[in-house]
Amino acid sequence: YPALSAGTFYDIHENCFLVPLLLWTFFFFEKEKYALMYIFAALTLAVKEDAAVYIIIFALFVILSRKKYLHGAVMLVTAAAYFIIAMNLLDLLGEYYAGVYTNSSANPAINGAMVNRYDNLIFDKSDGIFGVIKTALKNPAYLLTQILSTKNGDFGKLKYLLQMLLPLGFMPFITKKVSRYILILPILVNLLTDYMYQYDIGFQYHFGILAFLFYVTVMNLSELQGSVKRNIITVASVSCFCLYLTTVSPYLQSYLNDWNTNKDMYKDMEKIIDTIPKDASVCASSMLVSHLADREEVYQIEYHDYEDDTDFVVFDTRYKNQDEGIEIYLSKGYSISCEFDNITILIKEK
Repeated sequence: YPALSAGTFYDIHENCFLVPLLLWTFFFFEKEKYALMYIFAALTLAVKEDAAVYIIIFALFVILSRKKYLHGAVMLVTAAAYFIIAMNLLDLLGEYYAGVYTNSSANPAINGAMVNRYDNLIFDKSDGIFGVIKTALKNPAYLLTQILSTKNGDFGKLKYLLQMLLPLGFMPFITKKVSRYILILPILVNLLTDYMYQYDIGFQYHFGILAFLFYVTVMNLSELQGSVKRNIITVASVSCFCLYLTTVSPYLQSYLNDWNTNKDMYKDMEKIIDTIPKDASVCASSMLVSHLADREEVYQIEYHDYEDDTDFVVFDTRYKNQDEGIEIYLSKGYSISCEFDNITILIKEK
């Protein structure tokens, strides 16, 4: 499935966990193993604060379509309570950087949840994410205009819809049971924003949506018969194959070419990183964090506010605008431990 494959080539992201956890939640609901369903629903919530939206939508389906009022109500109330608590905790303790993530003086940290991706729907910034609900209630017509609107005025969202639905033969919509359309609602999470990466299959922001599309596809497909079923499966299979060749294969080829061209450089960078003691605390540029993951204490420079609380700081100098950060750390008592073409390592003076 192109939209799933393409997203896995980008990086490790918490959204990757949504696909298996949601599918197991749906599976145990269908098998009427409700204890396991609740466990996987809870694990889904644990992925991130807005995962609650997916459980709320599933709970509405359980109530309105399957008439399982108790189980639906338990999930609905739990997910809604979790969402409210998580959002309030983020307001108290969380922060993010709008635009290009950097903690420079020109782009200070913003407290709260990362709701700026829905600025097109939030007119009073003090409302936070609940401003989206206010807009939906006060001006539903405007809300509808945002489904296919993009900042660039292009057909990006329409292209995204086709990439998501063609490989499924539009099966999520082929049903006479109107209540199943509830399971398609999660796609609005990506269509209502004007944050371009959320409607780009090269990223992972649609992984939770995919679980719902797969679920409703299986249900609808199981009720189709004869030539209609065969024709739809044929359309889906051909679309899947063609889109894989035109969207996923270029990603894969690009990464393979990059590795073959630069593998000596990457191996040298790994050797340099390995010189940092295993028991040291480290703050590193974003693309180097995963390569330091065997340490107990690792931070990302772009979100660490130049705190001088780690033993080492590692800058990825393949990217521009690193000099300012290096100078700030040097002024805070760090010195250059080693400096190479692509990496500069600072050590904290004792």
